[in-house]
Amino acid sequence: MEKMNENKRNKKNLVALLVLCVSIVALTASLTYAYFVSQVAVNEQEKVTITSGTLALTFRDNDDTVENIEATWGFGDTIEKELIIENTGTRDTYAKISWENLINTYLAESLTYTLKVKPEGTAEYTPVKTTKKNVPRSDNPAIESLTEGLLIEAGKTNSYMLTIKLEDLEEVDQTQDINAKFVTKFTIEETAKPAEVLLVNELLRKTNPIEVTEYTSGDKGEMYTFDHDATEQTEALTDYRFIGNVPNNYIYFNDEMWRIVGVFPNEDENGHIENRVKIMREDSIGDLMWDDRASHYDDKLLTWKDGYLHNLLNFGDYYMRSGDYFTTGLSVKAKSMIKKSKFYLGGYDNFSGGKGSIDYIEKTMKNFYPFERSKEILAYYGRPFNVLQDVGLIYPTDYYYTYDYGVNDECFGKWLDCDNPSTSWIYNGENQWTIAQFGVYDFGEDVVAAMIVSDKGGMAADYEIKKHKIRPTVYLNNDIKILEGDGSQDNPYTIR
Repeated sequence: MEKMNENKRNKKNLVALLVLCVSIVALTASLTYAYFVSQVAVNEQEKVTITSGTLALTFRDNDDTVENIEATWGFGDTIEKELIIENTGTRDTYAKISWENLINTYLAESLTYTLKVKPEGTAEYTPVKTTKKNVPRSDNPAIESLTEGLLIEAGKTNSYMLTIKLEDLEEVDQTQDINAKFVTKFTIEETAKPAEVLLVNELLRKTNPIEVTEYTSGDKGEMYTFDHDATEQTEALTDYRFIGNVPNNYIYFNDEMWRIVGVFPNEDENGHIENRVKIMREDSIGDLMWDDRASHYDDKLLTWKDGYLHNLLNFGDYYMRSGDYFTTGLSVKAKSMIKKSKFYLGGYDNFSGGKGSIDYIEKTMKNFYPFERSKEILAYYGRPFNVLQDVGLIYPTDYYYTYDYGVNDECFGKWLDCDNPSTSWIYNGENQWTIAQFGVYDFGEDVVAAMIVSDKGGMAADYEIKKHKIRPTVYLNNDIKILEGDGSQDNPYTIR
Protein backbone atom coordinates (compact mmCIF):
# COMPACT_ATOMS: atom_id res chain seq x y z
CA MET A 1 0.00 0.00 0.00
CA GLU A 2 2.86 2.37 0.87
CA LYS A 3 4.42 1.66 -2.53
CA MET A 4 1.11 2.45 -4.24
CA ASN A 5 0.83 5.76 -2.39
CA GLU A 6 4.40 6.60 -3.32
CA ASN A 7 3.60 5.93 -6.99
CA LYS A 8 0.61 8.27 -6.76
CA ARG A 9 2.76 11.01 -5.26
CA ASN A 10 5.38 10.54 -7.96
CA LYS A 11 2.70 10.66 -10.65
CA LYS A 12 1.36 13.96 -9.25
CA ASN A 13 4.86 15.41 -9.14
CA LEU A 14 5.51 14.32 -12.72
CA VAL A 15 2.31 15.93 -13.96
CA ALA A 16 3.32 19.16 -12.25
CA LEU A 17 6.76 19.06 -13.82
CA LEU A 18 5.36 18.47 -17.30
CA VAL A 19 2.83 21.25 -16.97
CA LEU A 20 5.54 23.56 -15.67
CA CYS A 21 7.74 22.44 -18.52
CA VAL A 22 5.22 23.59 -21.09
CA SER A 23 5.08 27.04 -19.51
CA ILE A 24 8.86 27.37 -19.41
CA VAL A 25 9.23 26.39 -23.05
CA ALA A 26 7.08 29.33 -23.97
CA LEU A 27 9.79 31.53 -22.45
CA THR A 28 12.91 29.67 -23.42
CA ALA A 29 13.32 26.63 -25.64
CA SER A 30 16.42 25.52 -23.80
CA LEU A 31 14.56 24.10 -20.82
CA THR A 32 12.88 20.89 -21.93
CA TYR A 33 12.42 17.65 -20.07
CA ALA A 34 10.71 15.46 -22.64
CA TYR A 35 10.31 16.13 -26.29
CA PHE A 36 9.31 14.89 -29.68
CA VAL A 37 11.59 15.73 -32.62
CA SER A 38 10.04 15.58 -36.06
CA GLN A 39 12.57 14.84 -38.75
CA VAL A 40 10.07 14.98 -41.59
CA ALA A 41 8.19 18.02 -42.81
CA VAL A 42 5.67 19.38 -45.28
CA ASN A 43 7.94 19.73 -48.29
CA GLU A 44 10.10 16.69 -47.63
CA GLN A 45 9.41 14.00 -50.20
CA GLU A 46 11.30 10.84 -50.92
CA LYS A 47 10.79 8.61 -53.96
CA VAL A 48 11.65 4.94 -53.66
CA THR A 49 12.20 2.98 -56.86
CA ILE A 50 11.01 -0.60 -56.64
CA THR A 51 10.68 -3.46 -59.10
CA SER A 52 6.99 -2.87 -59.75
CA GLY A 53 7.20 0.88 -60.34
CA THR A 54 7.56 3.97 -58.19
CA LEU A 55 6.01 4.69 -54.84
CA ALA A 56 6.13 8.34 -53.82
CA LEU A 57 6.05 8.67 -50.07
CA THR A 58 5.20 12.08 -48.61
CA PHE A 59 4.95 13.02 -44.95
CA ARG A 60 3.16 16.13 -43.84
CA ASP A 61 2.81 17.59 -40.35
CA ASN A 62 -0.78 18.28 -39.44
CA ASP A 63 0.10 21.86 -38.51
CA ASP A 64 1.55 22.57 -41.98
CA THR A 65 4.93 23.71 -40.65
CA VAL A 66 8.23 22.95 -42.34
CA GLU A 67 10.30 23.23 -39.18
CA ASN A 68 11.26 20.34 -36.97
CA ILE A 69 9.21 20.17 -33.80
CA GLU A 70 10.80 20.24 -30.36
CA ALA A 71 8.30 20.45 -27.56
CA THR A 72 7.12 19.03 -24.28
CA TRP A 73 3.87 17.25 -23.67
CA GLY A 74 1.74 16.13 -20.74
CA PHE A 75 -0.12 12.96 -19.93
CA GLY A 76 -2.92 12.33 -22.41
CA ASP A 77 -1.37 14.60 -25.06
CA THR A 78 -1.15 13.35 -28.62
CA ILE A 79 0.96 14.11 -31.67
CA GLU A 80 -0.40 13.53 -35.16
CA LYS A 81 1.50 12.99 -38.38
CA GLU A 82 -0.12 12.69 -41.78
CA LEU A 83 1.57 10.23 -44.11
CA ILE A 84 0.61 10.31 -47.76
CA ILE A 85 1.44 7.34 -49.94
CA GLU A 86 0.99 7.53 -53.69
CA ASN A 87 1.29 4.52 -55.97
CA THR A 88 2.48 5.86 -59.32
CA GLY A 89 3.02 2.35 -60.64
CA THR A 90 0.85 0.29 -62.95
CA ARG A 91 -0.34 -2.41 -60.56
CA ASP A 92 -1.63 -2.68 -57.01
CA THR A 93 1.09 -3.19 -54.45
CA TYR A 94 1.60 -3.61 -50.72
CA ALA A 95 3.73 -1.38 -48.54
CA LYS A 96 5.45 -1.54 -45.17
CA ILE A 97 6.08 1.56 -43.06
CA SER A 98 8.87 1.49 -40.50
CA TRP A 99 10.15 3.71 -37.74
CA GLU A 100 13.69 4.68 -38.82
CA ASN A 101 16.48 6.01 -36.60
CA LEU A 102 14.03 5.48 -33.76
CA ILE A 103 15.07 6.47 -30.26
CA ASN A 104 12.43 5.96 -27.59
CA THR A 105 13.50 5.97 -23.96
CA TYR A 106 10.03 6.29 -22.47
CA LEU A 107 8.65 3.43 -20.36
CA ALA A 108 7.54 0.43 -22.40
CA GLU A 109 3.83 1.28 -22.20
CA SER A 110 4.03 5.08 -22.05
CA LEU A 111 3.81 5.76 -25.79
CA THR A 112 0.98 4.18 -27.76
CA TYR A 113 0.16 4.68 -31.38
CA THR A 114 -2.72 4.16 -33.78
CA LEU A 115 -2.95 4.44 -37.55
CA LYS A 116 -5.95 5.32 -39.69
CA VAL A 117 -6.35 5.44 -43.46
CA LYS A 118 -8.39 7.63 -45.78
CA PRO A 119 -8.24 6.10 -49.26
CA GLU A 120 -8.50 8.42 -52.25
CA GLY A 121 -12.12 9.32 -52.91
CA THR A 122 -13.31 8.73 -49.35
CA ALA A 123 -14.13 11.33 -46.71
CA GLU A 124 -13.31 9.63 -43.40
CA TYR A 125 -10.40 7.83 -41.77
CA THR A 126 -10.80 4.20 -40.72
CA PRO A 127 -8.49 2.14 -38.45
CA VAL A 128 -5.51 0.20 -39.82
CA LYS A 129 -3.93 -2.76 -38.07
CA THR A 130 -0.48 -1.88 -36.70
CA THR A 131 2.43 -4.15 -35.84
CA LYS A 132 2.24 -3.26 -32.16
CA LYS A 133 0.19 -1.11 -29.79
CA ASN A 134 3.14 0.62 -28.15
CA VAL A 135 5.95 2.52 -29.85
CA PRO A 136 9.00 0.19 -29.64
CA ARG A 137 11.66 1.16 -27.10
CA SER A 138 15.20 1.79 -28.28
CA ASP A 139 18.10 3.54 -26.56
CA ASN A 140 20.06 3.68 -29.82
CA PRO A 141 18.84 4.49 -33.36
CA ALA A 142 16.90 1.49 -34.67
CA ILE A 143 14.53 0.43 -37.43
CA GLU A 144 11.23 -1.09 -36.27
CA SER A 145 8.07 -2.06 -38.17
CA LEU A 146 5.13 0.33 -37.72
CA THR A 147 2.66 -1.44 -39.99
CA GLU A 148 2.77 -3.94 -42.84
CA GLY A 149 0.60 -5.14 -45.69
CA LEU A 150 -0.88 -1.77 -46.68
CA LEU A 151 -2.69 -2.13 -49.99
CA ILE A 152 -1.97 0.82 -52.30
CA GLU A 153 -3.95 0.55 -55.52
CA ALA A 154 -2.30 1.50 -58.81
CA GLY A 155 -2.59 5.21 -59.53
CA LYS A 156 -4.17 5.92 -56.14
CA THR A 157 -3.08 8.05 -53.19
CA ASN A 158 -3.88 7.09 -49.60
CA SER A 159 -3.67 9.41 -46.61
CA TYR A 160 -2.67 7.90 -43.27
CA MET A 161 -2.98 9.60 -39.90
CA LEU A 162 -0.50 8.43 -37.28
CA THR A 163 -1.43 9.38 -33.71
CA ILE A 164 1.07 8.96 -30.88
CA LYS A 165 -0.13 9.38 -27.30
CA LEU A 166 1.68 9.83 -23.98
CA GLU A 167 -0.34 7.59 -21.68
CA ASP A 168 -1.15 8.37 -18.06
CA LEU A 169 -0.49 4.90 -16.60
CA GLU A 170 -2.49 4.14 -13.49
CA GLU A 171 -0.45 3.25 -10.41
CA VAL A 172 2.82 3.43 -12.37
CA ASP A 173 5.70 5.68 -11.39
CA GLN A 174 6.52 7.54 -14.63
CA THR A 175 9.28 9.71 -13.23
CA GLN A 176 11.61 8.18 -15.81
CA ASP A 177 9.52 9.77 -18.55
CA ILE A 178 10.47 13.30 -17.43
CA ASN A 179 13.85 13.03 -19.13
CA ALA A 180 12.81 10.55 -21.81
CA LYS A 181 13.43 11.12 -25.50
CA PHE A 182 11.47 10.20 -28.60
CA VAL A 183 13.00 10.82 -32.03
CA THR A 184 12.04 9.19 -35.31
CA LYS A 185 11.66 9.39 -39.04
CA PHE A 186 9.90 6.98 -41.37
CA THR A 187 10.68 4.74 -44.35
CA ILE A 188 8.56 2.79 -46.80
CA GLU A 189 9.22 -0.35 -48.77
CA GLU A 190 7.24 -2.66 -50.98
CA THR A 191 6.31 -6.04 -49.52
CA ALA A 192 4.72 -9.19 -50.82
CA LYS A 193 0.98 -9.64 -50.49
CA PRO A 194 0.36 -10.44 -46.81
CA ALA A 195 -0.59 -13.97 -45.90
CA GLU A 196 -4.33 -14.31 -45.59
CA VAL A 197 -5.50 -14.78 -42.04
CA LEU A 198 -8.21 -17.24 -41.02
CA LEU A 199 -11.12 -15.45 -39.37
CA VAL A 200 -11.40 -17.94 -36.52
CA ASN A 201 -7.67 -17.70 -35.75
CA GLU A 202 -7.68 -13.90 -35.74
CA LEU A 203 -10.69 -13.76 -33.43
CA LEU A 204 -9.08 -16.21 -31.02
CA ARG A 205 -5.76 -14.37 -31.17
CA LYS A 206 -7.46 -11.15 -30.05
CA THR A 207 -9.56 -12.84 -27.34
CA ASN A 208 -9.09 -11.71 -23.74
CA PRO A 209 -7.10 -14.23 -21.66
CA ILE A 210 -9.18 -16.64 -19.59
CA GLU A 211 -8.23 -14.86 -16.35
CA VAL A 212 -9.97 -11.68 -17.57
CA THR A 213 -13.44 -12.12 -16.10
CA GLU A 214 -14.46 -8.52 -15.54
CA TYR A 215 -15.92 -6.13 -18.07
CA THR A 216 -14.44 -2.71 -17.39
CA SER A 217 -14.08 0.71 -18.95
CA GLY A 218 -10.84 -0.57 -20.43
CA ASP A 219 -12.66 -3.19 -22.48
CA LYS A 220 -11.04 -3.58 -25.90
CA GLY A 221 -14.17 -4.85 -27.64
CA GLU A 222 -12.93 -8.40 -28.27
CA MET A 223 -14.21 -11.80 -27.12
CA TYR A 224 -14.17 -13.13 -23.56
CA THR A 225 -13.47 -16.75 -22.56
CA PHE A 226 -16.13 -18.92 -20.88
CA ASP A 227 -15.79 -22.41 -19.41
CA HIS A 228 -18.82 -24.74 -19.21
CA ASP A 229 -19.41 -27.99 -17.38
CA ALA A 230 -20.57 -31.06 -19.27
CA THR A 231 -24.26 -31.29 -20.18
CA GLU A 232 -26.45 -34.15 -21.37
CA GLN A 233 -25.36 -33.51 -24.95
CA THR A 234 -21.93 -31.88 -24.65
CA GLU A 235 -18.64 -32.51 -22.91
CA ALA A 236 -17.08 -29.84 -20.71
CA LEU A 237 -15.92 -27.14 -23.11
CA THR A 238 -14.65 -23.61 -23.55
CA ASP A 239 -16.23 -21.05 -25.85
CA TYR A 240 -15.58 -17.40 -26.66
CA ARG A 241 -18.21 -14.67 -26.79
CA PHE A 242 -18.62 -10.97 -27.54
CA ILE A 243 -20.28 -9.23 -24.60
CA GLY A 244 -21.41 -5.71 -23.70
CA ASN A 245 -22.97 -3.26 -26.13
CA VAL A 246 -19.99 -2.02 -28.17
CA PRO A 247 -17.89 -5.03 -29.25
CA ASN A 248 -15.85 -5.22 -32.44
CA ASN A 249 -18.00 -8.00 -33.87
CA TYR A 250 -19.25 -6.51 -37.14
CA ILE A 251 -18.85 -8.66 -40.24
CA TYR A 252 -19.97 -8.20 -43.84
CA PHE A 253 -21.70 -11.37 -45.02
CA ASN A 254 -24.28 -12.05 -47.74
CA ASP A 255 -23.82 -8.44 -48.94
CA GLU A 256 -25.17 -7.10 -45.64
CA MET A 257 -24.10 -6.47 -42.07
CA TRP A 258 -24.04 -9.37 -39.61
CA ARG A 259 -22.65 -9.67 -36.08
CA ILE A 260 -20.28 -12.29 -34.66
CA VAL A 261 -21.81 -14.04 -31.65
CA GLY A 262 -18.54 -15.79 -30.85
CA VAL A 263 -16.44 -18.89 -31.46
CA PHE A 264 -17.88 -22.21 -30.27
CA PRO A 265 -16.86 -25.89 -30.37
CA ASN A 266 -19.42 -27.25 -32.80
CA GLU A 267 -20.15 -30.63 -34.36
CA ASP A 268 -20.66 -30.99 -38.10
CA GLU A 269 -22.59 -33.63 -40.05
CA ASN A 270 -19.57 -35.97 -39.94
CA GLY A 271 -19.32 -35.80 -36.16
CA HIS A 272 -16.18 -33.65 -36.31
CA ILE A 273 -15.96 -31.04 -33.54
CA GLU A 274 -13.89 -27.87 -33.93
CA ASN A 275 -14.12 -24.19 -33.08
CA ARG A 276 -16.40 -22.36 -35.51
CA VAL A 277 -17.45 -18.74 -35.88
CA LYS A 278 -21.14 -18.16 -35.20
CA ILE A 279 -22.77 -15.07 -36.72
CA MET A 280 -26.26 -13.57 -36.74
CA ARG A 281 -27.87 -11.03 -39.03
CA GLU A 282 -27.77 -7.45 -37.75
CA ASP A 283 -31.35 -6.71 -38.89
CA SER A 284 -34.43 -8.89 -38.84
CA ILE A 285 -35.78 -10.41 -42.05
CA GLY A 286 -39.32 -9.77 -40.83
CA ASP A 287 -42.04 -10.74 -38.32
CA LEU A 288 -42.68 -14.45 -38.73
CA MET A 289 -44.24 -17.39 -36.91
CA TRP A 290 -41.98 -19.94 -35.26
CA ASP A 291 -44.38 -22.54 -36.59
CA ASP A 292 -47.65 -22.17 -38.51
CA ARG A 293 -49.43 -25.46 -37.92
CA ALA A 294 -52.72 -26.07 -36.12
CA SER A 295 -53.52 -24.50 -32.77
CA HIS A 296 -51.11 -23.72 -29.99
CA TYR A 297 -53.27 -25.99 -27.81
CA ASP A 298 -52.50 -29.00 -30.02
CA ASP A 299 -50.05 -31.24 -28.17
CA LYS A 300 -49.20 -32.91 -31.47
CA LEU A 301 -47.25 -29.90 -32.64
CA LEU A 302 -43.85 -30.98 -33.84
CA THR A 303 -40.54 -29.44 -32.94
CA TRP A 304 -38.30 -26.92 -34.70
CA LYS A 305 -36.92 -29.58 -37.04
CA ASP A 306 -40.21 -29.95 -38.93
CA GLY A 307 -41.54 -26.45 -38.37
CA TYR A 308 -42.15 -23.45 -40.57
CA LEU A 309 -39.07 -21.41 -39.69
CA HIS A 310 -36.67 -24.32 -40.02
CA ASN A 311 -37.97 -25.05 -43.50
CA LEU A 312 -38.00 -21.41 -44.59
CA LEU A 313 -34.41 -20.81 -43.48
CA ASN A 314 -32.93 -24.11 -44.66
CA PHE A 315 -34.94 -25.18 -47.71
CA GLY A 316 -37.48 -22.50 -48.55
CA ASP A 317 -37.48 -19.02 -50.04
CA TYR A 318 -34.92 -17.54 -47.66
CA TYR A 319 -32.42 -20.30 -48.37
CA MET A 320 -33.16 -20.25 -52.12
CA ARG A 321 -33.16 -16.42 -52.35
CA SER A 322 -36.57 -16.42 -53.96
CA GLY A 323 -40.11 -15.14 -53.39
CA ASP A 324 -40.26 -12.53 -50.63
CA TYR A 325 -36.53 -13.03 -50.07
CA PHE A 326 -35.35 -12.46 -53.63
CA THR A 327 -32.98 -9.72 -52.43
CA THR A 328 -32.46 -10.63 -48.76
CA GLY A 329 -32.12 -14.40 -48.93
CA LEU A 330 -28.82 -16.27 -48.93
CA SER A 331 -26.70 -15.80 -52.02
CA VAL A 332 -24.83 -18.69 -53.63
CA LYS A 333 -21.58 -17.26 -52.30
CA ALA A 334 -22.98 -16.94 -48.77
CA LYS A 335 -24.20 -20.54 -48.77
CA SER A 336 -20.73 -21.72 -49.78
CA MET A 337 -19.37 -20.08 -46.61
CA ILE A 338 -21.77 -21.86 -44.23
CA LYS A 339 -20.94 -25.04 -42.35
CA LYS A 340 -23.85 -27.38 -41.65
CA SER A 341 -23.77 -27.60 -37.87
CA LYS A 342 -25.51 -29.07 -34.85
CA PHE A 343 -28.03 -26.83 -33.06
CA TYR A 344 -29.44 -27.98 -29.72
CA LEU A 345 -33.20 -27.83 -29.21
CA GLY A 346 -33.57 -27.96 -25.44
CA GLY A 347 -35.42 -25.44 -23.31
CA TYR A 348 -37.49 -25.11 -20.14
CA ASP A 349 -40.60 -26.74 -18.76
CA ASN A 350 -42.85 -25.12 -16.15
CA PHE A 351 -45.06 -28.14 -15.48
CA SER A 352 -45.32 -28.60 -11.76
CA GLY A 353 -43.36 -31.78 -11.12
CA GLY A 354 -42.98 -32.47 -14.82
CA LYS A 355 -39.83 -33.80 -16.44
CA GLY A 356 -37.13 -31.20 -16.31
CA SER A 357 -39.27 -28.84 -14.31
CA ILE A 358 -37.55 -26.22 -12.20
CA ASP A 359 -38.92 -23.76 -9.71
CA TYR A 360 -39.66 -20.46 -11.40
CA ILE A 361 -37.42 -18.45 -9.08
CA GLU A 362 -34.40 -20.57 -10.11
CA LYS A 363 -34.70 -19.71 -13.77
CA THR A 364 -31.51 -17.73 -14.19
CA MET A 365 -29.12 -17.69 -17.09
CA LYS A 366 -26.48 -19.32 -14.91
CA ASN A 367 -28.44 -22.55 -14.91
CA PHE A 368 -30.17 -22.17 -18.27
CA TYR A 369 -27.19 -23.25 -20.38
CA PRO A 370 -27.47 -26.99 -19.53
CA PHE A 371 -31.21 -26.98 -20.23
CA GLU A 372 -30.57 -25.78 -23.78
CA ARG A 373 -28.47 -28.91 -24.24
CA SER A 374 -30.69 -31.28 -22.24
CA LYS A 375 -32.42 -34.47 -23.34
CA GLU A 376 -34.83 -35.09 -20.48
CA ILE A 377 -37.36 -32.39 -21.31
CA LEU A 378 -37.36 -33.22 -25.00
CA ALA A 379 -37.70 -36.95 -24.34
CA TYR A 380 -40.75 -36.20 -22.20
CA TYR A 381 -42.36 -34.56 -25.21
CA GLY A 382 -41.03 -37.14 -27.66
CA ARG A 383 -39.09 -34.58 -29.64
CA PRO A 384 -35.53 -34.66 -31.09
CA PHE A 385 -32.66 -33.35 -29.01
CA ASN A 386 -30.80 -31.52 -31.78
CA VAL A 387 -30.73 -30.84 -35.51
CA LEU A 388 -28.04 -30.51 -38.17
CA GLN A 389 -28.80 -27.50 -40.32
CA ASP A 390 -27.31 -24.54 -42.17
CA VAL A 391 -29.41 -21.76 -40.64
CA GLY A 392 -30.93 -21.43 -37.19
CA LEU A 393 -31.56 -18.86 -34.47
CA ILE A 394 -29.64 -17.84 -31.37
CA TYR A 395 -29.95 -19.59 -28.01
CA PRO A 396 -31.32 -17.63 -25.06
CA THR A 397 -27.89 -17.84 -23.46
CA ASP A 398 -26.30 -16.25 -26.53
CA TYR A 399 -28.24 -13.19 -25.46
CA TYR A 400 -27.81 -13.46 -21.72
CA TYR A 401 -24.08 -14.13 -21.72
CA THR A 402 -23.65 -10.68 -23.26
CA TYR A 403 -24.46 -9.39 -19.75
CA ASP A 404 -21.90 -11.55 -17.91
CA TYR A 405 -18.59 -10.55 -16.31
CA GLY A 406 -20.17 -7.51 -14.75
CA VAL A 407 -21.73 -5.95 -17.86
CA ASN A 408 -25.12 -6.09 -16.13
CA ASP A 409 -25.41 -8.39 -13.13
CA GLU A 410 -29.16 -7.87 -12.80
CA CYS A 411 -29.88 -8.89 -16.40
CA PHE A 412 -27.52 -11.85 -16.25
CA GLY A 413 -28.80 -13.11 -12.92
CA LYS A 414 -32.55 -12.98 -13.52
CA TRP A 415 -34.23 -13.68 -16.78
CA LEU A 416 -37.12 -11.24 -16.31
CA ASP A 417 -35.69 -8.41 -14.20
CA CYS A 418 -33.59 -6.72 -16.88
CA ASP A 419 -34.03 -2.98 -16.40
CA ASN A 420 -31.17 -1.81 -18.61
CA PRO A 421 -31.14 -4.17 -21.61
CA SER A 422 -29.32 -1.69 -23.85
CA THR A 423 -26.07 -2.94 -22.29
CA SER A 424 -26.32 -5.94 -24.64
CA TRP A 425 -25.41 -5.67 -28.32
CA ILE A 426 -28.10 -8.26 -29.18
CA TYR A 427 -30.96 -6.31 -27.60
CA ASN A 428 -32.78 -4.14 -30.16
CA GLY A 429 -36.06 -3.21 -28.45
CA GLU A 430 -38.06 -5.85 -30.34
CA ASN A 431 -39.34 -9.37 -29.62
CA GLN A 432 -36.93 -11.84 -31.20
CA TRP A 433 -37.50 -15.58 -31.58
CA THR A 434 -34.85 -17.97 -30.28
CA ILE A 435 -34.48 -21.65 -31.17
CA ALA A 436 -35.28 -22.86 -27.63
CA GLN A 437 -38.60 -24.52 -26.80
CA PHE A 438 -40.69 -23.99 -23.71
CA GLY A 439 -43.14 -26.52 -22.32
CA VAL A 440 -46.16 -25.18 -20.48
CA TYR A 441 -49.37 -26.48 -18.99
CA ASP A 442 -52.20 -24.28 -20.18
CA PHE A 443 -55.94 -24.88 -19.81
CA GLY A 444 -55.38 -28.58 -19.20
CA GLU A 445 -53.31 -29.06 -22.36
CA ASP A 446 -49.62 -29.80 -22.90
CA VAL A 447 -48.37 -26.92 -25.05
CA VAL A 448 -45.00 -26.39 -26.66
CA ALA A 449 -44.17 -22.74 -27.06
CA ALA A 450 -40.83 -21.17 -27.95
CA MET A 451 -38.69 -18.61 -26.20
CA ILE A 452 -38.17 -15.00 -27.21
CA VAL A 453 -35.85 -12.18 -26.30
CA SER A 454 -38.47 -9.73 -25.07
CA ASP A 455 -38.79 -6.17 -26.27
CA LYS A 456 -38.54 -5.29 -22.57
CA GLY A 457 -35.13 -6.95 -22.36
CA GLY A 458 -35.95 -10.10 -20.42
CA MET A 459 -36.64 -13.63 -21.62
CA ALA A 460 -40.18 -14.79 -22.26
CA ALA A 461 -42.11 -17.53 -24.05
CA ASP A 462 -44.84 -17.27 -26.64
CA TYR A 463 -46.98 -19.56 -28.73
CA GLU A 464 -45.38 -20.76 -31.94
CA ILE A 465 -48.03 -19.20 -34.17
CA LYS A 466 -47.28 -15.70 -32.92
CA LYS A 467 -45.14 -13.42 -35.11
CA HIS A 468 -41.84 -12.01 -33.89
CA LYS A 469 -38.56 -10.79 -35.39
CA ILE A 470 -36.23 -13.27 -37.07
CA ARG A 471 -32.45 -12.81 -37.15
CA PRO A 472 -30.94 -15.81 -39.00
CA THR A 473 -27.87 -17.40 -37.40
CA VAL A 474 -25.18 -19.56 -39.06
CA TYR A 475 -21.81 -21.16 -38.36
CA LEU A 476 -19.10 -20.31 -40.90
CA ASN A 477 -16.65 -22.69 -42.55
CA ASN A 478 -13.27 -22.72 -40.84
CA ASP A 479 -11.43 -21.85 -44.04
CA ILE A 480 -13.01 -18.37 -44.16
CA LYS A 481 -10.28 -15.75 -44.51
CA ILE A 482 -10.20 -12.06 -43.64
CA LEU A 483 -9.74 -9.69 -46.57
CA GLU A 484 -9.73 -6.54 -44.45
CA GLY A 485 -11.31 -4.88 -41.45
CA ASP A 486 -10.94 -5.07 -37.68
CA GLY A 487 -14.55 -5.85 -36.69
CA SER A 488 -15.42 -2.32 -35.62
CA GLN A 489 -18.63 -0.73 -36.85
CA ASP A 490 -16.69 1.64 -39.10
CA ASN A 491 -14.40 -1.10 -40.39
CA PRO A 492 -16.24 -4.47 -40.34
CA TYR A 493 -14.53 -7.71 -41.26
CA THR A 494 -14.84 -8.53 -44.95
CA ILE A 495 -14.28 -12.18 -45.76
CA ARG A 496 -13.90 -14.71 -48.50
